[in-house]
Amino acid sequence: MAARPLATILVLALSVGVTAPQCVQAGVVVFGDSLSDTGNVFAASGGAAFAHAPGSRFPSPPFASGVASNGVLWVDVLASRLGETPPGPALIGGTNYAFIGAMTGTQVSSPFGVPSMSEQVGLYLSSNAGVAPPDDIFALWGGANDFFFGQFDPGLAVSNLSDQIQLLAGAGAREFLVANLIPLSLTPSLAGTPTAASATAFSHAFNTTLATEIGTLRTDLDVTIHELDVAGLFEEVSSDPAAFGFTNTVDPALHVELSTSIPIFPYDVVGNPDEYLWWDGVHPTAAVQSLIGERAAALVRPVPEPASAAIWIPVALIYIILVRRRLFVLRV
Repeated sequence: MAARPLATILVLALSVGVTAPQCVQAGVVVFGDSLSDTGNVFAASGGAAFAHAPGSRFPSPPFASGVASNGVLWVDVLASRLGETPPGPALIGGTNYAFIGAMTGTQVSSPFGVPSMSEQVGLYLSSNAGVAPPDDIFALWGGANDFFFGQFDPGLAVSNLSDQIQLLAGAGAREFLVANLIPLSLTPSLAGTPTAASATAFSHAFNTTLATEIGTLRTDLDVTIHELDVAGLFEEVSSDPAAFGFTNTVDPALHVELSTSIPIFPYDVVGNPDEYLWWDGVHPTAAVQSLIGERAAALVRPVPEPASAAIWIPVALIYIILVRRRLFVLRV
């Protein structure tokens, strides 16, 4: 799945001093991979990673500019629902440090030549004088590329995320949003292949271990960690797609070579991509990204439940009594 020219571009860009400038407190700080990157790889490659040309991994169009999908990603939906400014790519002054192709740690190098999530956290802290504001929300989502790029130990991936949370908490962070893995065997690139079984095992073990680790961290660090169940959402959509407005949960909306997920030139997109679960071989559509963002916002800032009838019954009775008394006085 790697694109060697892209890796070369990114290595050069990062080595000549393309680093994040000082960042202001912006509400949402993001670490992750292509599911969350809103423009860092685009900025690092000077747009070359999204060239509209044969063989390009993320040609724009049909990809939305700077993202590995056909529209807005979940982190911007989350920020919008929270009334915050979208975090924006860190390389141009924002607080989104996610990079397409990023792995959770440095044990295995990404063929994209981008900072791992561990390195992203380090970059964030170095850009912010080692301080993680307690009022910000720190979102972490990663792990799929560990499997895709040859790091097959789900426990190690979870350990990397745990280390990142502990490091941020030690710098002052108090609220986290951590997403689990999409069931990787559902991706068009892996579904029905000999690798599907191992992908299922990795995803399940990762999600189970992550849930346990989150419980431990909540207690040990005395922090709030919202657990975003992306796996559960995908199972809901897959079992009843019509309830979510989807008509296809199997095929990609963009015509790609499934073994590599590289779009086939000339590019061909279905006429109704918002009714598809998958955009390409491994990435969900913007419609799914929006669902994820809405779920995340509901976790972070739950909508208050309407007052129950039990609360309003006494109020109604008091009102009736007062009205009757007033009518009695008027008669007299």
